Amino acid sequence: MEIIRRDEVGSFANGGVTSEQLLFPENSRSQRVTITRVTVAPGAKNPPHAHAASEQVWVALRGSGLLLLGGCRNCAIRGRRCCALCGGRRPWP
Repeated sequence: MEIIRRDEVGSFANGGVTSEQLLFPENSRSQRVTITRVTVAPGAKNPPHAHAASEQVWVALRGSGLLLLGGCRNCAIRGRRCCALCGGRRPWP
């Protein structure tokens, strides 16, 4: 079992979006799992991006938002709900 300490968690912010990499290969022996807490301020947008080698699961703890999945598809998400994205797919058009 690993214990990841707070000072081992990478954090970065961009335009109202704060990402904290709680578990990822740079602070863990795990090479296949990344857990990131993303806090999005009201009205802020997370820039379009893709994770080519992994799948994503978004879990909304509170508030609400819209995940753009590409191909004119989206997923409304709000507190205590989740949305999964298959690996290698770009979530935005």
